[in-house]
Amino acid sequence: MSRVLCRLTRYHFVSYKHPTHLGVKSIRKFSDFGLKSQFPREIAEKIVNNFDHIRNDSIPLNASQDSFLRKNMNLRSYPTLSKYVKELNAVLRKATFIGCTIVEKEKNLDNAILHFRGYERGESACLCFSPNYFPLYPTCTSPYRGVTERSLDYFEHVLSGLTGLRVSGMHTPYAFRSIIQIDFADATNMENVLYKIVIVSERTNKMLLVDNTDQIVLGSSECLLEDELKDNEDVGKKLQIKEPKKLIPRADETFKEFITNFKSYNNTSVIKAFLSVYEGLDYNFISGLCKESEVDPGSYFYKIPDVNHFYEQFIKKVKSTLENDGHYEDLIRQVYDIFGSLSPAYRLNRLIEKTLDMAKDLKRRLEASAAVSEKEGNEEKLAVLNEKLEGIEDYQIAIENISVSRDPKKLENLEDFHEQILMISDLVAYKAAAKKKKLREARETKVQKKTTKVGRIMSVAINDREDSPVLIVGKNAKQNEVVTHELRQKGDLWLHTKDCPGAHVILRNYANDEHSVQIAADVASFMSKNRQLANVEVVVADIAKVRKEKHSLLGAVLVEEFKTVIGSPERGAKVISDHKVRTQASPVPFSKS
Repeated sequence: MSRVLCRLTRYHFVSYKHPTHLGVKSIRKFSDFGLKSQFPREIAEKIVNNFDHIRNDSIPLNASQDSFLRKNMNLRSYPTLSKYVKELNAVLRKATFIGCTIVEKEKNLDNAILHFRGYERGESACLCFSPNYFPLYPTCTSPYRGVTERSLDYFEHVLSGLTGLRVSGMHTPYAFRSIIQIDFADATNMENVLYKIVIVSERTNKMLLVDNTDQIVLGSSECLLEDELKDNEDVGKKLQIKEPKKLIPRADETFKEFITNFKSYNNTSVIKAFLSVYEGLDYNFISGLCKESEVDPGSYFYKIPDVNHFYEQFIKKVKSTLENDGHYEDLIRQVYDIFGSLSPAYRLNRLIEKTLDMAKDLKRRLEASAAVSEKEGNEEKLAVLNEKLEGIEDYQIAIENISVSRDPKKLENLEDFHEQILMISDLVAYKAAAKKKKLREARETKVQKKTTKVGRIMSVAINDREDSPVLIVGKNAKQNEVVTHELRQKGDLWLHTKDCPGAHVILRNYANDEHSVQIAADVASFMSKNRQLANVEVVVADIAKVRKEKHSLLGAVLVEEFKTVIGSPERGAKVISDHKVRTQASPVPFSKS
C-alpha cells in the first residue's frame, strides 16, 4: 500500500446542523498552538527518561480490578487529558510511525499497540489504544512484525500506510472534549500535516485515521474486517464530531451568560451544578475553583457569597486550562500505574516469566520422581514420567520462542500453555481453579441477566481503598429481590428500615467495622419512606438469616435474627450525593513516584 493510502469509497458529504468538524486551517491552528506550548528542556528530558522506565519494562505493576479502573476514568477528562497529551508530545514528537498491532478477543478489538521509533536515539516506543478503558496509555516495548512476517488484519493494513511518516505533534484539538489527535507529516516538511489519528473517548473509545487534506475518514478501529465497512458510520465520510449535550466552557463567556447557565441550578450544590452545565470539567477543576474562591463545593449555588469574584476565577481557570500551563505532574506515570497492566505486551512479559518458572519447577520435580522410579525399577511409572517430561520440554521450547518474538498476538497461545502446565503440575489446584472460574462466570452471567431486567443497581464504595466495604442498594421491589436473593454472598450484612418500606441494602467486605455498619444504616434510612425523620430504626442481620418464604410478595423476606441500630437519613443523603459526584468525576490519584 502506498504512502498516500488506498482511498476508500467516498460517500456524498452530508451537511450537518452544527459546524462541529474542524477545517484544515483550524486544525493547523490548533496543532501550531499545541506545539508552541512545550516544556522547558530539563522537564522534557525528565519526561523522556521517565518514559524509558516504562519502555524498558522496569516498573512492576499490580493487576487492577475493573471497579478500580472505572473509578479512575476521570483521568480522560479534558483538564487532565490535555496535560497528559502534552507530556506524550514531549516523548513522541518527530518519532517515526512503524505500524500497528491489533490484539483481538473473540473477533472484537481488545487492544491496539501503536509502534514508533524515537527521533534522536532511534529507540522503540509504544502506545496502547483501548476501546473500553483509558483511550491511549504507554506500554513497554513490543517488537513490530510487518507485512513481510505475517498477514496484516484489515485495520493494521490501513494504518500501515502511515509507515515512515513522522509525528508532527500530539494535542487535544477540541476544547473541553476528550479527544486526542496525533498529526503525521513527511520528514521533509513537518509543518504540512498529511494524516492524523483521532481518538474519540466517549462512553467507549474509537480510533479514526483521517486524511488531513479533505477530512475524509479512511479507517476506524470499529472495522477490523473489510466487510464491516458497510455498517460503519464513519469510514468514507467527512470527519464529524458529535455535538456535546452540555455547554463548552469559554474564556469569553460573559457574566450574564454565566448566571443564565445556572438559572435552573440555584438550589443545587455548586459541584453538581457545574457538572450538569458544562462539558469536560472534572472534580479537580471544580474543587480547585471553589478553593481559590473560598466557596464550599457542597453548598447551594445561590449561597455563593460573591458571584462576581467566583465568575472571574472561573474564567481565569478556563483560560489557564486552554493555555495548558501549570506544573509538570508526571501524568504519564500515573496513567501507566493504573492502566499499564492491561497492555498485552505487559501481560505477555509477566506470563512468560510465570510460565517458564512453573515449567522449570515442574521439570525438576518430574526428573527427581523419574530418578526414584528408575532406582526402584518401576518401569511403568518411569514411562509415564518420561512422557510428561517430553511434553514439558516441548512447552518450554514453545514458550522460549514466544519469549524471543515477544509478539502480543501470541498471548492467547501462552495462556493455553500456562493452563496445560498448571494441569500437569497440580491437578487438584487446576480443578479447583477451573471450578471457581466456572462458578464465578455462571454467577456473573446470572446477575447480568437479572440486572438487565431491573435496571442498574447502585453500588457504593465507602472509601477510596481497593478493599473498601461496599454497599449494594436496591431502589424498588424488583431490585430488592435481586439484591437480597441474587447478589448475596456469604458474610454479607443485610439492612432494612424497621416497620417501614424501603431499600434492601447489602454491606460487603465490612470486616466487623462498626463505622461501615453505621454508614450502611444511614443509607438504608435515607432510601426509605421515613427519610423525612431525624432518626430511623434500621434492622441489621447476617445475610444467612434472611430468607424468602414461599408465595410471599415481591421483595418480602423473613429475618430470623437481627439487631437494631439508628440511622440518620441526613447523613445517608450525603453519602449518596457524594457517591453520585464521584461516579461522574472522581479525584485524580497522585503519582506513586
